[in-house]
Amino acid sequence: MSGEWKMVPVEPTDTQLAAGRDAWCKDPARRSSTLYSAMVAAAPARASFQQRVQPWMLACFGPAIAADKLERGDRLLEEVLELLQSVDYPRERIASLSSYVWSRPKGEPAQEVGGSMVTLAAFCLAHDLDMHAAGETELARIWTKVDAIRAKQAAKPTGSALPVAVEPTPAPDPAQDGSSHPLGEKAWLDLVEKDDRTSPADYPDHALITRDELATYMAWATDEHRCPICAKPFKVDDLCATDITEGICHAACLEGSPVVDLETGEETGGKADTYRYGDDATQGGGG
Repeated sequence: MSGEWKMVPVEPTDTQLAAGRDAWCKDPARRSSTLYSAMVAAAPARASFQQRVQPWMLACFGPAIAADKLERGDRLLEEVLELLQSVDYPRERIASLSSYVWSRPKGEPAQEVGGSMVTLAAFCLAHDLDMHAAGETELARIWTKVDAIRAKQAAKPTGSALPVAVEPTPAPDPAQDGSSHPLGEKAWLDLVEKDDRTSPADYPDHALITRDELATYMAWATDEHRCPICAKPFKVDDLCATDITEGICHAACLEGSPVVDLETGEETGGKADTYRYGDDATQGGGG
């Protein structure tokens, strides 16, 4: 018994007082430990935190939604992500951890709940948070928000993991997919349309490139270069010219500027050479 703990009221109940008095009177030695033990034993049992959450769930959502396992998983994941976001956890780490977990055999739910509780406690210790106090505070708060939470649930899209309706992402424009976009066409021409590429007759749209070639091209394609004069980002089909001091610029931005030889710096009096931005960038230019 000495190692056990029990939650008792700050002020003893009448039942506790009566139990303590009776036990103390029956003890010839009138020991205080007898009084204490009897009063502790008679203390009313307090419902666990989990048990006290259930009435709120039923009041907000009703038994069907409260017992919906998929919905409960969605909301658990949402809260975990919100907690991590609140402490500036790097978002980019989430995808790799998700892939790692789902690549392994699934665990046993009761053990995973225990692990989650231990891990949450350790997380709170590291962030100087009291998980029990935070839980009690939140349970008291959401009891005051029942109507608002019901309304939010009613507006939730059926079958969606998201807690609210969101505008759907527009369908991609077929004219802008990888096969017809100017950059997509240029990537194919620059990386594949070469004499040393293998392209089996049965797969005319397939070819081999090296990892280094792909990395170099992607580094260029994903970097948003800007004209040093107008500060607008270059597009693949923009007409450009090279300035001796500024480098690649929009040709229109250099109109009226003297034309010089890029090697000597001397004025030539001629017309500046122009080119498509995409043509120059994949050949080592492009800023």
